[in-house]
Amino acid sequence: MYGYTSSVTITEPAALVASSVVDSNASCNGGSDGSATASATGGTAPYTYLWSNAATTASIVGVVAGTYNVTITDANGCTDTSSVTITEPTALDISITQDSGVLTANQAGATYQWYACPNTLIVGETDQSFTPSEIGSYKVEITMGACVEESACEDVTVLGLEEVENNFKFSMYPNPSDRNVHITTSMDGYFQVINQLGQIIKTFKVDANIESTVYVGDLNNGFYFVKSVNNNFIQKLIVKK
Repeated sequence: MYGYTSSVTITEPAALVASSVVDSNASCNGGSDGSATASATGGTAPYTYLWSNAATTASIVGVVAGTYNVTITDANGCTDTSSVTITEPTALDISITQDSGVLTANQAGATYQWYACPNTLIVGETDQSFTPSEIGSYKVEITMGACVEESACEDVTVLGLEEVENNFKFSMYPNPSDRNVHITTSMDGYFQVINQLGQIIKTFKVDANIESTVYVGDLNNGFYFVKSVNNNFIQKLIVKK
C-alpha cells in the first residue's frame, strides 16, 4: 500500500514595531504648540493609532509639554507601543527688582517694554532697567523668541537719579555743596528740596532772574532733588561735607 504526504508552509509578517519622534517642542513655557508623529514598520498595513491623549491620527499637534504614549495596531490586530516626550523652555522670570526708584527686570537677555499701569506704553523705555520720573505703578513686558510675558505692577514711591537729571530749566551751583547753593531761574515760583524717600525737606521761593541762596548745611550727606513746584522740573543736588 502506497502512502502520500504533503506539506504546507505558514508564514508570518515581520514583527510590528512602533516608533515616534518629536516634530516640535513647546516654544514657550506652558505653551500648547508641540507636535509629534508615530510610524510603524513590519506587521500588516493598514495601521491605526491611539495616543494617550485620545488622538487617533499618526501625528499629534497643538499639545503641551509631557510624555505621550501611542499604540499602533495593524490589520491583524497586532499591537506595539511607543512613547515620546515633548519639552518646554524654562519659564521667563517676570519679577522686578526695585532699588532707589530704579526698576530692573530680572530676566536677562530678553527684549523689554515698560508700561505705566495699567496699560500705558512708555515710548522709548526698552532697556532692562527703567528709572521712572514720577511716583506711580509700573510693569514690564518681556519677550524672548516667541514668548511674551508681563510682570505684575510695581509701585514706585522713591524717585531715582537718572530721569531727574533730564530737564535743566534752572541753574544751581555749587553742586556738590556743603553749605549754600545758589539758584537762578527764568520763572518765579516755589521750589522744594526732596530726599530719596520723596519727602519734602525744604520749601523756598525764587524770583525770576534773581539769584537766590539756599542753606543746605543742615542736611546729611547724600543725594537730594531740587524741584520746581510750578512745572515739575527737577535737578539732582549732592550734599557733601
